[in-house]
Amino acid sequence: MKKLTPDFIKSLIVNTEYQRFELLTICVLTLQNGFKVTGQSSPVSAENFNADIGKQIARDNAVQKIWELEGYLLKQRLYETDDKKLSPETAKQIKEQMLGIVEQN
Repeated sequence: MKKLTPDFIKSLIVNTEYQRFELLTICVLTLQNGFKVTGQSSPVSAENFNADIGKQIARDNAVQKIWELEGYLLKQRLYETDDKKLSPETAKQIKEQMLGIVEQN
């Protein structure tokens, strides 16, 4: 895989939970590997509070963090499998491992 997609990011999320503390909304996304990513939202004033909008903004913020984490991971994997940096045999082994991970998703 050389490109992240919205469908791939969505496939990583196995559970979504929300907590509210007065006007603060927190979204906790649990990923396939058990890692939890959080996002939050809070209006400027109580008059602007809308629970549904707060949930969506908090979730969007958490999903953005997944993009950042997965972007880094993909870049690292591509770097590690660059044939110029590794022996051909090592690069082949890593690529085969990566393909096995991607096929499982």
